[in-house]
Amino acid sequence: PSSPNRLAAEVLKVAISELGNGEIGGNNEGRHVESYHRKILAPGAPRKLGPWCAAFVSWCCEEAATRLGVELPFRRSGSAKRLAKNVAKASGVSIMKKDTTPLPGDLIVFHRGSPLSWKGHIGIVECVQGGMVHTIEGNVGAYPAKVRRHAHDIAASDRFWCFVRLPVV
Repeated sequence: PSSPNRLAAEVLKVAISELGNGEIGGNNEGRHVESYHRKILAPGAPRKLGPWCAAFVSWCCEEAATRLGVELPFRRSGSAKRLAKNVAKASGVSIMKKDTTPLPGDLIVFHRGSPLSWKGHIGIVECVQGGMVHTIEGNVGAYPAKVRRHAHDIAASDRFWCFVRLPVV
């Protein structure tokens, strides 16, 4: 099912179009990762850009806003938890916990290490079926990490941090 939120629906379309893209040549490297980080590096420049899950989600949101002809209503971030907070502030919707059923295009955030740490991971909800949250995420797993579909049992997850709804534009 599609989201009634135009931005969320378009973000999901952009994410789907990126399936299979990701790292090329090394961990956190390659033209797709550079694009998600919004950096085009000169030949011979150091290629390491760092983790790219939040850069991928930020890029999807920017591309969606451009396609809709609207300004992105929040600041992009390379940090999963910071991006979630930026989106929640812009949408005026508080961060949603496990008992919330997410909509397509919502963001899903996991913590890495302590839930209080700044470290996290972020993806885009594609749908919810049979109690599983299906997502599209970048930078998961060992090199070469790609943009892929994943399924999560949130009720059983000890890494789930929150869902975030994108602002209506």
